[in-house]
Amino acid sequence: MEQQTYEREIDLIQLIKAMLKKFWIMVAAGVVGAVLLGAYKVVPMVRNLNSPEVLEKQEEKYQDDLEAYEKKLEQFDKEIENLNTSIERQNEYNEKSVKMEMNPFDVQIGTVQYYINTNYQIRPESVYQNPDATKSVLNSYAAMTTNGIMFNYLQDKMKDKMELRYLQELVNVTVDYNNYMITIRVTHKSEEECKELLRLLKNCFTEYKRTVEQYVTSHDMELIAEEIYSSVDLSLEEMQKTNQEKVVDLTESLKTKEEEKEDLKEPKKAESSIGSVVKSGIKYILVGGVLGGFLAAAVIFFFILLDTTIKDEKDVAFYLGLPVLGDIPVIRGEEKSVKEGRKNKKARLSQYEIRS
Repeated sequence: MEQQTYEREIDLIQLIKAMLKKFWIMVAAGVVGAVLLGAYKVVPMVRNLNSPEVLEKQEEKYQDDLEAYEKKLEQFDKEIENLNTSIERQNEYNEKSVKMEMNPFDVQIGTVQYYINTNYQIRPESVYQNPDATKSVLNSYAAMTTNGIMFNYLQDKMKDKMELRYLQELVNVTVDYNNYMITIRVTHKSEEECKELLRLLKNCFTEYKRTVEQYVTSHDMELIAEEIYSSVDLSLEEMQKTNQEKVVDLTESLKTKEEEKEDLKEPKKAESSIGSVVKSGIKYILVGGVLGGFLAAAVIFFFILLDTTIKDEKDVAFYLGLPVLGDIPVIRGEEKSVKEGRKNKKARLSQYEIRS
């Protein structure tokens, strides 16, 4: 005949009942924990309540924190102001720049090439040779394109006025000192406007020729090529996309900075009144009470698990390792005496173990 084996099971309901019977111990432990932790926090605060040294240190710390707070706040204000300015400028550029309005797959381009001729000839038979002034002439035209004369002329003559920064994006002048060439290149969103801007540039160079001849030397400015055509410029598409994304990125950065500024909290002076002591002490009292009660509950739970008193037939089977054939019900009215017997340590089953 096989012997039955039993495992000790923990009845959750019985466990809760057992712990509730010891509830007063947990309450007492909570009170003790609250008193100890509260006293640990409150007593030093009461001692330092009117201490000049403590008050001085608190004031110094407050001033340091306040100074750091004001510097951080000022930094946020500057960054937010700069971001707002950048957003306004970028939006203004996106709205007014002609390059932002161009179709990258239909860019109108106009070019003009001039050849500068000073009729300089090298005469080997001559004892004295005049200096070649062609490069000086080229330098004069190059200076005109960079010192503002050319763009001022364009702004005065253009029908639709345009700011300098947007006009400079449309015009490019290069000087070839080796071949004595001047190349003017214009880009625009429409063919008509491209032709008009190129015409004004030609007039500007023609009028400025008299100034160069007056102060440098006489020369011929020969028009050798002029062309207007449509082209595809993928770099322009990338530039437009980048400028549009800048607004989004700047806006997100502004939002982040504003949130960081809102989260920045102004430091407060450390309170040294009885009310602050009580307020701080209450927190520690509550924490101490919870910790004390929790610790007592853990200890009670541990001892319940270690309790080896007989409570039912499962305990009999578990401790003896023998099958339980039956049990004798408790006679009505004898429950109290049975419970007292169970509490008695002498009633442990170990004294009834079968000895070989």
